[in-house]
Amino acid sequence: MMSDYFVEIGDKFDKLINKKGNCQVVIKRLGAEVISYRVWDKNNQRTLPLLWNDNNDYPPPKGGWKNHATVLFPHVGGLKNNESWLGDIKITSPGNHGFARHSTFKVVDSGDNNSAYIRYRLKANEETMRYYPFNFGLDVIYSLRGNELSAEFEVINMEKKDIFFSIGWHPGFSTASPDLGGKKEDWQIIFQKGRYRRYFNNAECRLTGETKDLNIAGSFGWTEEELEGTIMLEIEKRELRTCKFYNPKIKRGVKIDFEDFPFLAIWSEVGREFICLEPCQGLDDHEIQESFDRKGGIVRLGALASKKWQAVIRPLMGL
Repeated sequence: MMSDYFVEIGDKFDKLINKKGNCQVVIKRLGAEVISYRVWDKNNQRTLPLLWNDNNDYPPPKGGWKNHATVLFPHVGGLKNNESWLGDIKITSPGNHGFARHSTFKVVDSGDNNSAYIRYRLKANEETMRYYPFNFGLDVIYSLRGNELSAEFEVINMEKKDIFFSIGWHPGFSTASPDLGGKKEDWQIIFQKGRYRRYFNNAECRLTGETKDLNIAGSFGWTEEELEGTIMLEIEKRELRTCKFYNPKIKRGVKIDFEDFPFLAIWSEVGREFICLEPCQGLDDHEIQESFDRKGGIVRLGALASKKWQAVIRPLMGL
C-alpha cells in the first residue's frame, strides 16, 4: 500500500510531505532549522504558512530577525561577554543561543511509513571544540503526522565525565495574514489555569534576579515592548506546559505542547509581524554571572548518557 507521506532529501534543504493532507515542512541543513511549515486551510482552499519569514510567497525582511525556528545549543540566550567558565574550562559563544544554529547537520535516518521523519545529527568537531570543549552528539528529529509537527532533541554525552548544557527551540509564528484579516495585536497567548513564574531581565537580556509568581487562566496579556525584552516563564507543573497561539478574528493559530521543557520564552520585535514561543531548558546569564554549571535550568548529563526533549505543534484551523 502506497504511503501518503514522503521524504525528499536534497543537498542543503529537505522536505517532509503529507501528500493527502496537503501539508509540507522544509528543513535547512544549516542549523537543522525548519524554514517553512505549511498546512491546508480547507475553508479558504489553500495552504497557509505558519512560520515567520516563509520566503515561498513573501520577500525576506529587510531588517530584524531573519530566522524561522532556531535550534538552541549548548546554551539558551546569551553568555555575558560571550564567555563563561566551568572550573578552569573556558566556554565561549559565537553569539546568542550557541553554535548549533551556525552548524551544518547530517541526515542519518529518514522514513515515510505512518509519518514522515528525518533525523539530523551534529557531532563535536574542531569548530565546536573552539567554543565548547566537550565530546557530544546532538540529534534533532522532525516528524510530520497529519498536519502536526514534532521536534525531538536528543543530547548524547560521549565523555567519561559529566557535561553541562542548555537546549531549546525558537519557532517564530507569523501574525501576518493580510488576505484573511487580523493584526498582530489580535493574537492571543492562552495558558491553562495555574501558577507560573516570570523572570525579569535588563536591557542586555541578562537576568536581574527579580521574579514574580503569576496566576494565569486563559489569555496572557502582552505589549510589543514587553515582547522585545523577552517574557520568560518557568512552568513547574508538566501538565501546564502547553499553550495556544490564536487569533479569534480569523480563527487560526497553533497549539504547542512542550511537556519536557520547564521554561517558555516569548519574544518579538516591535513592528514585526511575528511572535516567537520558545520552549527551552535553560536561561540567560544573570547580570552577576554564575559559573556555567550553575546557570538557571542547566542540564547535568552523566558520562556516556543521553537525554531527550520533545515539543509538538498542532495547527488550529477554523475553531
